[in-house]
Amino acid sequence: MRWVHWEMCPLSPAVFTNSCKANPGTGRFSTFADPAIVDTPAQVKRKVQKKANSNPATGDNWLKMFIYSSLLFLLAAGLLLAIALRNDVSLTPPDMGSAIFFYLFSLYTITAGYTNKSFGYVSMDRVGQISNLLLFGPFYGAIINGLASFTFAWFRLFKGVPLRNTLNAVLVNSGMMSIMSLAGGYTYICLGGRVPAEALSMQLLVPLFATLLVMQVINEMLIAGMSIVRGTDFRGNFSVYATGIELLSGIIGLLVALMYTQQDLALFGLFMLVLVLGMLVQRQYALIRQNLEGLVEERTRELEVKSEELRKQAIRDHLTGLFNRRYANDYLQKEIARSKRQQRPFSIAMLDIDHFKQINDQYLHDTGDRVLQRIAQLLESNTRESDLVARYGGEEFLLYFPDTELSGACMHCEALRKIVAQEDWTNIRPGIRTTVSIGVTQGTSAQELADLLRCADTSLYEAKHEGRNRVCCQECTD
Repeated sequence: MRWVHWEMCPLSPAVFTNSCKANPGTGRFSTFADPAIVDTPAQVKRKVQKKANSNPATGDNWLKMFIYSSLLFLLAAGLLLAIALRNDVSLTPPDMGSAIFFYLFSLYTITAGYTNKSFGYVSMDRVGQISNLLLFGPFYGAIINGLASFTFAWFRLFKGVPLRNTLNAVLVNSGMMSIMSLAGGYTYICLGGRVPAEALSMQLLVPLFATLLVMQVINEMLIAGMSIVRGTDFRGNFSVYATGIELLSGIIGLLVALMYTQQDLALFGLFMLVLVLGMLVQRQYALIRQNLEGLVEERTRELEVKSEELRKQAIRDHLTGLFNRRYANDYLQKEIARSKRQQRPFSIAMLDIDHFKQINDQYLHDTGDRVLQRIAQLLESNTRESDLVARYGGEEFLLYFPDTELSGACMHCEALRKIVAQEDWTNIRPGIRTTVSIGVTQGTSAQELADLLRCADTSLYEAKHEGRNRVCCQECTD
């Protein structure tokens, strides 16, 4: 049986006072009109984050699982009680000593399992379950199997699992096991299987394999139902590996039953000793293998992290964390090609920090570095995720706005200019004031990147020439 683990489990509105743009066709610059009010990228991100955080509470999920687990447990208990009343039989097996022995053996087959990251908890518990059904019949076999599952589930408390999650595991695992055992056991009886099993024959094997099939199908169905209640995908629950273990365990369970009924106590004891030690060795081997695989995965992750760091170093500016000039050029080449295929507009802007050399000369390079870092943070936090922000030179930044006309890009850049101008820079250096000039252009997909950058530089030069701390925009003509 596969066991269930419960582990609860656009920019700010701006008035364009210090902005200029080129009249299309003339290349001459004029003052912008006031823009319409639009949502900022930060506002859009907050809306997306708010939607992502609106997940249902885990408490509701636990309650659903508790109801499902309780129903399974009550169904199993009700079936056992109904059978006992109808057949006027006691709930305690006639041979209590043998029943206790096989209860302990069943408990061992569960505890001797191990957790596999791909298949969940893997054990040979089907050995004890099948031997109990073949020796005690479906009624008492279901009771013994259910009690073993009931007991094992409480061990979670010693592993720090919360009580309420442990309670769910107790109810669902014992309920599932009792229902599976009843269905499998009565399938065995209906197909002519004898209890206790005494001889290996086709009359025994056919009912046995039918029993294993019924138990496995019910197990998968109940786990699928549990996945549906929890809201998870149940299609990945089935495992060929786990099913193979269950079938092999069923055959071993048959051998246990036959050895118990056909051999003397000494030989049976020797067989059980070998079987118990074999399970223990198999568990230790699996754990050692998992540890080795874990070490390999850890080393692989470390290599992946280092590889990612090297990749970032190749495309990121080490001071600001923005993309560097090399990456920006490669990215823009691809974006221009995409825009050409899809006939989509795009705009490019060049941003330069005003009087940055004076900041370095007056306050030293450490202050200049902190100004660059602050500018980078302001640009990244006030642009869309689809936009590109890159450090293109010493104090020069490049911005790329996909699917954006010139007017929209100018609105973006004017808002950025105001954000920088209104920023409190005194925590970097008392008395310092920083502004930026921005040149914006919209090109056609037929133009080369160098021509677009030249047009953006021309607009930036015009912004500097007009007195700095302003945005100038022009279309890039052929």
